[in-house]
Amino acid sequence: MSDNVDVVNPKVRSVYWQYIRGICIIAVVLIHSKNGVQYDTGWMFGWNAGYWLVLRQLINFPVAVFIFLAGYFTNIDDALRNRRQYYSQRGQKLIVPFLIWSSFYTIINVAAAKGNVDIFRTLIKLFLGLSSGQLYYILVLIQLLLVTPVMIRMIQKQKYIKIMIAVTPIYPACIYVYAFVFKTQMPFYQTFFPAWFIFYFAGLWIKIRGYIPVLKDNALIKSILLCIAALLLSVVEGLSMLAAGFNQELAYSQIKVSSFLYTFALINFMFTVKQSYTVKECKFLKILGDNSYGIYFVHCFWLTILNIGMRLIPVFENNLWLYQIVQAGSAIFLSWVCIIIVRKILGSKISGRLFGF
Repeated sequence: MSDNVDVVNPKVRSVYWQYIRGICIIAVVLIHSKNGVQYDTGWMFGWNAGYWLVLRQLINFPVAVFIFLAGYFTNIDDALRNRRQYYSQRGQKLIVPFLIWSSFYTIINVAAAKGNVDIFRTLIKLFLGLSSGQLYYILVLIQLLLVTPVMIRMIQKQKYIKIMIAVTPIYPACIYVYAFVFKTQMPFYQTFFPAWFIFYFAGLWIKIRGYIPVLKDNALIKSILLCIAALLLSVVEGLSMLAAGFNQELAYSQIKVSSFLYTFALINFMFTVKQSYTVKECKFLKILGDNSYGIYFVHCFWLTILNIGMRLIPVFENNLWLYQIVQAGSAIFLSWVCIIIVRKILGSKISGRLFGF
């Protein structure tokens, strides 16, 4: 991830933002848990499908928030002082764990294929992070890392701001057109950095130029209402896409206009709370936040293992909410245990370099 320090006082570790990371990683694991798509039998879908549609819109923020925080906690001086050294240091922290975890999931997939393997496609999946669903995020961070020094300069000089803001809105429009024409999702649509650029830009902008409150009087109430309105819009857009014949993946996706608006509403809410209120201590969220990067890498392995056993238990079959709570909660706990064990065996320094935690 990015440097975990508070922007106002860079020497102070920001517990608040660790809480936010903790909430985000819970949402990530829920997204990757068993979903309700299989229960969707048409426009008048049942409880499980409807529940999943609403829940998915509610938790469609974590990757965008993680990327926002990556921009927000960027070390501006390091990025501008020596670009080559900045790329080298930050790149190693991203590329080495990515290759190790991509190889790990690739080996699992090859073993599961029982010899029926296309070597060329396997290598492509390995290097593009396609061996496991969450790995695209690291490739996005690598792409954004490459353009960070230029973005900082542009923000400092206030040049080409409108162009940078327009990058992400144009991208969903292309995705919508592709999905409408071909009735399927655009390949690698999550992996290209324009999908998330606006959030990284916003993080850098606030880091460099400061946060300006969007709402003045009764800011907390208004920010909550704004989040609710954006969430309802996201649900409506999802339903409308399904009714219009768009593929389910796009209708549920984080990469759609309403989901972006919802995420920005949440980011505004986060700053409103941080600036105006004292947040109570929560050790659970702090632990999850401190280990969010490691959990991000590990959790899909445990979700797969748990799914093998849980799908054989009848009580889970028609109770998606219960399935998700048990599966996601267990995966988070087991991922945390793995992180602790690896750190004990290898030490934090080596573990961090190789595995990201």
